[in-house]
Amino acid sequence: MFYAAYVALYIERDVRDLAQVGDEIKFTVFMTAAASRTGQLLNLASLARDAGISQPTAERWLSVLTASGLAVLLRPFFNNITKRAVKTPKLYFMDTGLAAYLTRWNNADVLKTARWQGLFLKPSLWVK
Repeated sequence: MFYAAYVALYIERDVRDLAQVGDEIKFTVFMTAAASRTGQLLNLASLARDAGISQPTAERWLSVLTASGLAVLLRPFFNNITKRAVKTPKLYFMDTGLAAYLTRWNNADVLKTARWQGLFLKPSLWVK
């Protein structure tokens, strides 16, 4: 109940102010797709395709998630500054409880068995 209220309040207050998102349902689907990719290399084209939005929209909505502190992009470290700017960052949700709620991993049994069933690697299974 807490996370359901948190997501609703976040979309109603923060997202409307930051990005004037018109379709709140698609933004929730986008958040779910992003949460299912936490800890993975960021692939905006795949993220946009799974959420059913364009890639520029996915990039804009991802900036909303990072500006509001829900997600962070972890850039790879290289001594060469040029490589650091070119390499793909990883996407992390700052609140793992929120990521688990969005991906419908709501109890310990699901968390234990999902990785072995291959569900962890198939985020499209969680996006409806």
